[in-house]
Amino acid sequence: MKFSNKYSAVLMLSISCAPVLSNADTITVRQSYEPSRCDVDDDTCSLESFYVKTTSVKKDGLGHTYMSAGFSVSENESLADYAIVQYHQGCMYKDTPEGIKFLHRSYMGKKGVPFVHPELAIDSANDSDPIYQSSERGGQDDGFGYIFPRKEYYYIFEPNLPAGNERQDSYLNHLHNPQVKALHITDVPTPANVDNKIVSSLNFKTCLFKMRDVPQYLEDPTTLSIDNAIKCFDWKHNWKINENNKLVRQDEIDSACFEGENK
Repeated sequence: MKFSNKYSAVLMLSISCAPVLSNADTITVRQSYEPSRCDVDDDTCSLESFYVKTTSVKKDGLGHTYMSAGFSVSENESLADYAIVQYHQGCMYKDTPEGIKFLHRSYMGKKGVPFVHPELAIDSANDSDPIYQSSERGGQDDGFGYIFPRKEYYYIFEPNLPAGNERQDSYLNHLHNPQVKALHITDVPTPANVDNKIVSSLNFKTCLFKMRDVPQYLEDPTTLSIDNAIKCFDWKHNWKINENNKLVRQDEIDSACFEGENK
């Protein structure tokens, strides 16, 4: 009999300090998913859990968001079957006397791309692999028949953000280590900045996929269907500078993010 883990699951949410849009200096939210039944046809029975943790920090005129995410499986070899894909929508810009100027960054393997996404799009920097924190050489042959893992830079210990880990190691070194049954990634977006008038208005969806559902290359970052995800969690790096020149968290994406890439 077939059961769907997309509908049979244990969902947990923990919030430290205050509700998400509070003006508290530090807010930590951990969202987690544990399938209570598996989908035999989709081969997801090895999945044990998936989480996304964010810590939002407002300090000294800066608005930071620290994100970590990870998944655990029943045995080491099943780590190869899953990958984390991140989507984002919104923009980052500098508010100048001449008007707003979008920040630029490396995106989908291209340099100097305006940081503006009116539509929900894959979040990938140095290459066009939709997997978040993917390896640029992932999927390539080393010339001797060894194929580099696309997830080789995933971490094996849960990141302790914002403090950081005293120890950390990568999946590449533990591909066949039976003691390693979980992998993790991190994201620390550029902080909003009162002094430099940097505004960040970004909403994210961090999703767990079956590896087979994630193509190695993607030309259009809006075309990977989120409907194929096993589970997604939403989080924000969404700040504005108010009339008192103070950073405040916001829910809705700034209207400037929908005005195109010509600024």
